[in-house]
Amino acid sequence: MIKNAKNGDDSLITCEKWKECKGKECEPDCSYGLDWNNFNGWQVDLNLGKEAYITGNKSPTILDENNQYLTIEPGDFALLETEEDINVPSNLMGFISVRFKYKKMGLVNISGFHVDPGYKGKLIFSVYNAGPDDIIMKKGTPVFMIFFSTLTQDLSELENDLRNDDKDYIPKSLKEVINGKNNYFTDKDGFKSIPLELISMIQGSSVSLAKNNNRIEKLESSIKIYGSIAGGIIIALIGALFAFGINS
Repeated sequence: MIKNAKNGDDSLITCEKWKECKGKECEPDCSYGLDWNNFNGWQVDLNLGKEAYITGNKSPTILDENNQYLTIEPGDFALLETEEDINVPSNLMGFISVRFKYKKMGLVNISGFHVDPGYKGKLIFSVYNAGPDDIIMKKGTPVFMIFFSTLTQDLSELENDLRNDDKDYIPKSLKEVINGKNNYFTDKDGFKSIPLELISMIQGSSVSLAKNNNRIEKLESSIKIYGSIAGGIIIALIGALFAFGINS
């Protein structure tokens, strides 16, 4: 795990198995808040989680031991979750991306590139396959990456300063906004799974040059087949009419 330097009781990155043994002496297979093979000094790779949604499907795909692979076809949008939970303290900000391995195949992250201070939960990536081929990925393997940057001031301290300003340096309207909610800057409840509203946003058939090309090729094949049949029928009719004219 990567520990939060400010508070050793919290971890920046945890997995579901860690929750099962938190506060206890963990077994080796239960303590992987972070797979150290994914730690690269300045950034951490994040694994593909168990839930995904691809445009055109009626429901999300659940990946497990019997169904470990996910295929994103050219032109498809997808929602992908991380295996890990991210627990960002109020003095850090996270920056996220898709690993270059998948970028060079055409996978584009279109969901955003940062994680707010105070966010706690899984990350949901909205991606698009802009490449010419299927992109295949496996559950529990590195697909994303994250790195952290320290803020010049802890947001919880900033919020406290704004609430307790007695010199009227802060506009009254801003004070009213801040005082309307506890932990205004840092209360960021994260995702536990892919929410329905995100699925609804990308539901339906996607359109791409590759898919349009396939449709055109199928249409051309159909035209050739039905054109040949129609041509044969027309020739047969002409022959029948010609024969009828001679006999009459």
